[in-house]
Amino acid sequence: MKIIYQALGMFLAVPRLFILVLSLMITVFPGILLKRTKLLSQNSAFMIRTYWCKFIIILLGIRINVTGQISLKPGTLFVCNHRSLIDAVILFSHIRNGYAISKAELKDYPILGSGATLSGIIYVDRSNKESRSSTKDAIIKTLKNNFSILLFPEGTISTERELLPFKKGGFEAAIESSSQVSPIALEYMDPKSDFWFKDNILVQFLMMFSKVRTIVQLHFFDSMMGNDAVILCSEIQHMVQNKVFEFQKNWKEEDLPKSLWLKV
Repeated sequence: MKIIYQALGMFLAVPRLFILVLSLMITVFPGILLKRTKLLSQNSAFMIRTYWCKFIIILLGIRINVTGQISLKPGTLFVCNHRSLIDAVILFSHIRNGYAISKAELKDYPILGSGATLSGIIYVDRSNKESRSSTKDAIIKTLKNNFSILLFPEGTISTERELLPFKKGGFEAAIESSSQVSPIALEYMDPKSDFWFKDNILVQFLMMFSKVRTIVQLHFFDSMMGNDAVILCSEIQHMVQNKVFEFQKNWKEEDLPKSLWLKV
């Protein structure tokens, strides 16, 4: 029975992957050409990204339960906990004019890296202090130019109930640019398949999207401002963590991997 279930899952996941890659190629290659000829503005690239993300959410069977109200004020720093590479697709289906902050390694992913660069991204080399400093300067400049930023302040994907410590650099940039911060909490309802446990992106994709439906809880907090980055960072991490714990109460214990069995 398990073999039959796995076969049916692959029957669902493989066509999804094929269509996803095809849609990327159809979107990215003409976009690169238009960008080089200066016929594609950044706002147009943002719009294309929004519709592509909405399409991918439907394709992958992702159902998003949204609470709270997103602020679409230009020049907002959106901060969210990080669970999966699909997080950005989920969030950019709601955030219309924002750049993303991402690890430099994303540039090396075939097609995906080109699409990310085209749609608007600021890369950071986490191992390079100068890169982190220039990224902070780029965030300040972008926010001052009335473009929003999506940042995952944990710095990497978390696979535990508790979030990783938020880094304060993005909050310093928001304060220095007098920008509002909009916290977001995100959680998946089937951590055994949805959490990014696998190092291989292809294996993880096939595992995550071999089921009909992927349920995601998403909460938008009211935007806030501050004048102390350490305090602002700590307050927002506490808010996001509490909401994530609240979402986790809906997990089914029998569906949890052993590392997550313990109650909060």
